[in-house]
Amino acid sequence: GGGRRRRRPLGRQDRVRAGAAKRCTDPVAAAAAEHFREISQRTHCIFAKQASLWGSHGWQEDATLEDNVRQSLPALRRFLLATTKDEVDIFVVEVVGKDFFASLSEFGRTVWRVLKVISDDDPKGIHALNSSLAGQTDKGWIMSYGGLPLFVLTFCPLYPATHSRHMFGTNPSSCFMLLQSGVAFQDAGEFNLSAE
Repeated sequence: GGGRRRRRPLGRQDRVRAGAAKRCTDPVAAAAAEHFREISQRTHCIFAKQASLWGSHGWQEDATLEDNVRQSLPALRRFLLATTKDEVDIFVVEVVGKDFFASLSEFGRTVWRVLKVISDDDPKGIHALNSSLAGQTDKGWIMSYGGLPLFVLTFCPLYPATHSRHMFGTNPSSCFMLLQSGVAFQDAGEFNLSAE
């Protein structure tokens, strides 16, 4: 034995965090950002066409949704700093798999699961999704991370061509959540944040 301490075995979350730190890729060149650019270039929104995008870590089919989101937390933390310096506009989270948006209600659950992982990791400890008002934007709740209010936009293939969240037939096996600093929308008025 001779005084050497045994290391405790790494738990699942420890292994996911360690893997994310090792594989933290350039979020500007991430596949999620590239995939969403295909949508943003076709939309009628002039701001979307000009927005600078960072993307989530590449989707791992053998990992859970929650573990996939955890892989992107280092890049999301970097996004906090970059967005306050006006270096980037939007962080794109891509979720791959048609089961995650088999219906609008299932898509709503997917969005909640993604935001819950982000909320649980909040470096400021606010944990926005733990609020009794979570998701109730009509009662003043807003998503936040690291003290930064976030406007959350969602896209999935279920939305018809007449809807502003339509994906133009691109990436039919993916859905997207866009996180944008809420400061950008302070003077823009009210928005409908429901899934419908």
